[in-house]
Amino acid sequence: MALRLAQQGFAVTGWDIVPEAIDWARRKGRDRRIGANFEVVDMVSEIRGGGGFEVVLDDHCFHCIIGDDRKIFLRNVRSSLKQKGIFVLRTHCDDPPATMPEAVLKMWDPMSRCQVFGGVAGRYMGRRSDILREIEEAGFRLVEANVFEARGEWPLLEALFRVS
Repeated sequence: MALRLAQQGFAVTGWDIVPEAIDWARRKGRDRRIGANFEVVDMVSEIRGGGGFEVVLDDHCFHCIIGDDRKIFLRNVRSSLKQKGIFVLRTHCDDPPATMPEAVLKMWDPMSRCQVFGGVAGRYMGRRSDILREIEEAGFRLVEANVFEARGEWPLLEALFRVS
């Protein structure tokens, strides 16, 4: 997504916690001659601050964050945005569809709302209303939200927020 936006002329900074993902993105940018900045950042441990970004786009990261780390993540997103900044979220939500592969359904714990891998929670798929409320409680104002459902795929919440 970062490279597509940079290709359209936007100034883009991409963050990921995995150094290999950042190296891959940098290589793809160089190969395609697309200028974008990529940095290794842990959004649940370091406070970014600075309020320099107009938009923060979370494309499938939030559902990989569990427990109190979600509050830290949202605080870092908010502190990274300018005063009237926009937060765009794309995350999985709700229950898995019955058409999900059996192996995935076996990992689903409806009590914790997590996918559990070897006894460790790996992804959180909250109810859409709970996710929206959680983000609003972190200082964002919901502008628009839609949930997309495709056969065999976890429902996808796409939401647009403004810093409140």
